[in-house]
Amino acid sequence: MNYNTIKYLKRKIAKATIDFTSYNTIDSAFTFDAANIDETADTITITGHPYNTGDLVSPILTATTGVTATAPAIGTAYYVIYVDKNTISLATSLANAKAGTVTALTAGGAVDVFLQRNCFGPIGTGLVVPKGALVDRVSIRVITACKSWDGAWGAGNEDDATIALMLLGAGDVLAAVVLDSGTLFSATGAKGTIIGSPILGADAAHDTAIEVAALQAASSLVMTSDANLTVTVAVDPVGTGKFEIYVDYLI
Repeated sequence: MNYNTIKYLKRKIAKATIDFTSYNTIDSAFTFDAANIDETADTITITGHPYNTGDLVSPILTATTGVTATAPAIGTAYYVIYVDKNTISLATSLANAKAGTVTALTAGGAVDVFLQRNCFGPIGTGLVVPKGALVDRVSIRVITACKSWDGAWGAGNEDDATIALMLLGAGDVLAAVVLDSGTLFSATGAKGTIIGSPILGADAAHDTAIEVAALQAASSLVMTSDANLTVTVAVDPVGTGKFEIYVDYLI
Protein backbone atom coordinates (compact mmCIF):
# COMPACT_ATOMS: atom_id res chain seq x y z
CA MET A 1 0.00 0.00 0.00
CA ASN A 2 1.35 3.41 -0.95
CA TYR A 3 0.95 5.96 1.81
CA ASN A 4 2.76 8.69 -0.09
CA THR A 5 0.72 11.53 -1.53
CA ILE A 6 1.83 14.30 -3.81
CA LYS A 7 0.11 17.65 -3.98
CA TYR A 8 1.19 20.31 -6.43
CA LEU A 9 1.10 23.74 -4.84
CA LYS A 10 0.68 27.13 -6.43
CA ARG A 11 2.99 30.02 -5.65
CA LYS A 12 1.27 33.31 -5.01
CA ILE A 13 2.66 36.77 -4.41
CA ALA A 14 0.49 39.37 -2.73
CA LYS A 15 1.32 43.06 -2.40
CA ALA A 16 0.20 45.67 0.12
CA THR A 17 1.03 49.38 0.03
CA ILE A 18 1.40 51.62 3.07
CA ASP A 19 1.40 55.31 2.17
CA PHE A 20 1.78 57.53 5.22
CA THR A 21 2.28 60.59 3.01
CA SER A 22 -1.10 60.09 1.39
CA TYR A 23 -2.81 59.72 4.77
CA ASN A 24 -1.08 62.91 5.90
CA THR A 25 -2.14 64.83 2.80
CA ILE A 26 -5.79 63.85 3.23
CA ASP A 27 -6.08 64.49 6.96
CA SER A 28 -4.03 67.70 7.03
CA ALA A 29 -6.86 69.31 5.08
CA PHE A 30 -8.93 69.17 8.29
CA THR A 31 -7.01 71.38 10.70
CA PHE A 32 -8.43 72.89 13.87
CA ASP A 33 -7.40 75.67 16.26
CA ALA A 34 -7.96 76.48 19.95
CA ALA A 35 -11.23 78.19 19.07
CA ASN A 36 -12.56 74.89 17.70
CA ILE A 37 -12.00 73.02 20.98
CA ASP A 38 -14.93 73.13 23.44
CA GLU A 39 -13.40 72.44 26.85
CA THR A 40 -16.83 72.14 28.49
CA ALA A 41 -18.30 69.60 26.09
CA ASP A 42 -14.87 68.06 25.30
CA THR A 43 -15.54 68.26 21.58
CA ILE A 44 -13.64 69.46 18.52
CA THR A 45 -15.40 71.20 15.65
CA ILE A 46 -13.96 70.12 12.28
CA THR A 47 -16.32 71.02 9.46
CA GLY A 48 -17.04 68.09 7.16
CA HIS A 49 -14.54 65.83 8.95
CA PRO A 50 -13.86 62.31 7.58
CA TYR A 51 -13.67 60.49 10.95
CA ASN A 52 -15.77 57.65 12.34
CA THR A 53 -16.10 56.23 15.84
CA GLY A 54 -13.16 53.96 16.54
CA ASP A 55 -10.71 55.59 14.12
CA LEU A 56 -7.22 55.55 15.63
CA VAL A 57 -5.66 59.00 15.17
CA SER A 58 -2.75 61.07 16.41
CA PRO A 59 -2.65 64.88 16.61
CA ILE A 60 0.05 66.37 14.36
CA LEU A 61 1.01 69.97 13.67
CA THR A 62 1.38 71.48 10.22
CA ALA A 63 4.98 71.96 9.19
CA THR A 64 4.83 75.76 9.28
CA THR A 65 2.40 77.35 11.72
CA GLY A 66 1.33 74.55 14.05
CA VAL A 67 1.13 75.15 17.79
CA THR A 68 0.23 72.32 20.16
CA ALA A 69 -2.80 72.08 22.42
CA THR A 70 -2.46 70.82 26.00
CA ALA A 71 -4.94 68.09 25.16
CA PRO A 72 -5.19 66.40 22.75
CA ALA A 73 -1.44 65.93 23.07
CA ILE A 74 0.75 65.83 20.00
CA GLY A 75 2.16 62.42 19.09
CA THR A 76 -0.37 60.54 21.26
CA ALA A 77 -2.81 57.87 20.15
CA TYR A 78 -6.54 58.64 20.50
CA TYR A 79 -9.73 57.01 19.26
CA VAL A 80 -12.43 59.10 17.62
CA ILE A 81 -16.00 59.40 18.89
CA TYR A 82 -18.28 60.61 16.11
CA VAL A 83 -20.70 63.29 17.38
CA ASP A 84 -22.01 64.68 14.10
CA LYS A 85 -20.69 65.51 10.63
CA ASN A 86 -18.87 68.57 11.96
CA THR A 87 -17.98 67.51 15.50
CA ILE A 88 -15.99 64.77 17.23
CA SER A 89 -14.74 63.82 20.67
CA LEU A 90 -11.71 61.71 21.54
CA ALA A 91 -11.19 58.66 23.77
CA THR A 92 -8.08 57.02 25.17
CA SER A 93 -9.05 53.48 24.09
CA LEU A 94 -11.22 51.75 21.53
CA ALA A 95 -13.47 50.43 24.31
CA ASN A 96 -13.96 53.97 25.62
CA ALA A 97 -14.73 55.23 22.12
CA LYS A 98 -17.40 52.59 21.64
CA ALA A 99 -18.81 53.36 25.09
CA GLY A 100 -18.81 57.11 24.44
CA THR A 101 -16.36 57.83 27.28
CA VAL A 102 -14.64 61.05 26.21
CA THR A 103 -11.24 62.33 27.26
CA ALA A 104 -10.91 65.86 28.63
CA LEU A 105 -9.65 68.49 26.18
CA THR A 106 -7.67 71.65 26.94
CA ALA A 107 -7.26 74.02 24.01
CA GLY A 108 -4.21 75.98 25.11
CA GLY A 109 -2.87 77.95 22.16
CA ALA A 110 -3.55 75.30 19.54
CA VAL A 111 -3.09 76.41 15.93
CA ASP A 112 -3.26 74.29 12.76
CA VAL A 113 -3.51 70.89 14.43
CA PHE A 114 -4.86 67.91 12.52
CA LEU A 115 -5.65 64.29 13.35
CA GLN A 116 -3.83 61.79 11.15
CA ARG A 117 -5.22 58.30 10.68
CA ASN A 118 -3.14 55.22 9.91
CA CYS A 119 -0.02 56.62 11.53
CA PHE A 120 -0.03 54.94 14.95
CA GLY A 121 -0.82 51.52 16.39
CA PRO A 122 -1.90 48.48 14.34
CA ILE A 123 -2.71 49.19 10.70
CA GLY A 124 -4.47 46.46 8.74
CA THR A 125 -3.19 46.22 5.17
CA GLY A 126 -6.10 44.20 3.82
CA LEU A 127 -3.64 41.55 2.60
CA VAL A 128 -4.93 38.22 3.93
CA VAL A 129 -2.82 35.05 3.77
CA PRO A 130 -4.99 31.90 4.00
CA LYS A 131 -4.77 29.05 6.48
CA GLY A 132 -2.46 26.27 5.32
CA ALA A 133 -0.18 28.52 3.28
CA LEU A 134 3.59 28.35 3.64
CA VAL A 135 5.01 31.87 3.66
CA ASP A 136 8.64 31.62 2.61
CA ARG A 137 9.56 35.18 1.74
CA VAL A 138 8.41 38.67 2.66
CA SER A 139 10.13 41.64 1.05
CA ILE A 140 9.81 45.38 1.45
CA ARG A 141 10.36 48.06 -1.17
CA VAL A 142 10.68 51.53 0.33
CA ILE A 143 9.55 54.11 -2.20
CA THR A 144 9.75 57.18 0.05
CA ALA A 145 11.72 57.25 3.30
CA CYS A 146 9.55 57.09 6.41
CA LYS A 147 9.75 59.89 8.97
CA SER A 148 8.13 59.97 12.38
CA TRP A 149 6.71 62.86 14.33
CA ASP A 150 8.33 63.96 17.59
CA GLY A 151 6.79 67.34 18.29
CA ALA A 152 8.26 69.19 15.31
CA TRP A 153 9.26 68.62 11.73
CA GLY A 154 12.93 68.68 10.88
CA ALA A 155 16.23 67.00 11.65
CA GLY A 156 16.27 65.22 14.98
CA ASN A 157 12.51 64.87 15.11
CA GLU A 158 11.90 62.27 12.43
CA ASP A 159 13.41 59.05 13.66
CA ASP A 160 11.93 57.79 16.93
CA ALA A 161 9.02 55.67 15.67
CA THR A 162 9.20 51.89 15.37
CA ILE A 163 7.57 49.81 12.62
CA ALA A 164 6.82 46.08 12.93
CA LEU A 165 5.10 43.54 10.65
CA MET A 166 3.09 40.51 11.72
CA LEU A 167 0.83 37.78 10.40
CA LEU A 168 0.12 35.36 13.26
CA GLY A 169 2.09 36.80 16.17
CA ALA A 170 3.91 39.96 17.16
CA GLY A 171 7.07 40.49 15.12
CA ASP A 172 6.87 37.17 13.26
CA VAL A 173 7.46 38.90 9.91
CA LEU A 174 9.57 41.79 11.19
CA ALA A 175 10.30 42.71 14.79
CA ALA A 176 9.98 46.40 15.64
CA VAL A 177 12.60 48.47 13.83
CA VAL A 178 13.48 51.98 15.01
CA LEU A 179 13.63 54.40 12.11
CA ASP A 180 16.98 55.80 13.20
CA SER A 181 18.63 52.41 13.85
CA GLY A 182 19.33 51.59 10.23
CA THR A 183 18.10 52.02 6.71
CA LEU A 184 15.23 49.54 6.56
CA PHE A 185 12.46 52.16 6.36
CA SER A 186 14.54 55.34 6.34
CA ALA A 187 16.17 54.77 2.94
CA THR A 188 14.67 53.79 -0.40
CA GLY A 189 15.19 50.41 -2.02
CA ALA A 190 14.36 46.71 -1.61
CA LYS A 191 14.80 45.17 1.84
CA GLY A 192 14.37 41.75 3.44
CA THR A 193 12.49 40.70 6.58
CA ILE A 194 12.86 37.87 9.08
CA ILE A 195 10.98 35.52 6.76
CA GLY A 196 13.19 34.54 3.85
CA SER A 197 16.23 36.46 5.07
CA PRO A 198 18.37 34.03 7.06
CA ILE A 199 21.15 36.60 7.47
CA LEU A 200 18.96 38.31 10.07
CA GLY A 201 20.03 36.89 13.42
CA ALA A 202 22.40 34.32 11.92
CA ASP A 203 25.96 34.13 13.17
CA ALA A 204 29.02 34.20 10.95
CA ALA A 205 29.42 30.41 11.07
CA HIS A 206 26.33 29.95 8.90
CA ASP A 207 28.09 30.54 5.63
CA THR A 208 27.74 27.35 3.61
CA ALA A 209 24.97 26.76 1.09
CA ILE A 210 23.41 24.00 3.20
CA GLU A 211 23.49 26.04 6.39
CA VAL A 212 21.97 29.10 4.73
CA ALA A 213 19.29 26.94 3.06
CA ALA A 214 18.42 25.43 6.44
CA LEU A 215 18.17 28.85 8.02
CA GLN A 216 15.99 30.09 5.21
CA ALA A 217 13.67 27.09 5.53
CA ALA A 218 13.47 27.65 9.28
CA SER A 219 12.43 31.24 8.70
CA SER A 220 9.29 30.17 6.79
CA LEU A 221 5.90 30.57 8.42
CA VAL A 222 3.11 27.97 8.26
CA MET A 223 -0.27 29.68 8.49
CA THR A 224 -2.47 28.03 11.13
CA SER A 225 -5.33 30.41 10.37
CA ASP A 226 -6.28 33.12 7.92
CA ALA A 227 -4.42 36.29 8.89
CA ASN A 228 -4.33 39.92 7.84
CA LEU A 229 -0.83 41.32 7.40
CA THR A 230 -0.57 44.08 10.00
CA VAL A 231 1.81 47.02 10.24
CA THR A 232 2.26 48.32 13.79
CA VAL A 233 3.64 51.79 14.49
CA ALA A 234 4.73 52.59 18.04
CA VAL A 235 6.51 55.27 20.11
CA ASP A 236 5.71 58.13 17.69
CA PRO A 237 3.30 58.41 14.76
CA VAL A 238 4.75 58.14 11.27
CA GLY A 239 3.75 61.20 9.27
CA THR A 240 5.37 60.61 5.89
CA GLY A 241 6.79 57.77 3.81
CA LYS A 242 5.62 55.02 1.50
CA PHE A 243 6.54 51.36 1.14
CA GLU A 244 5.27 48.17 -0.48
CA ILE A 245 5.21 44.74 1.16
CA TYR A 246 5.46 41.60 -0.99
CA VAL A 247 4.36 38.28 0.56
CA ASP A 248 5.40 35.08 -1.27
CA TYR A 249 3.58 31.90 -0.27
CA LEU A 250 2.70 28.40 -1.43
CA ILE A 251 -0.86 27.10 -1.11
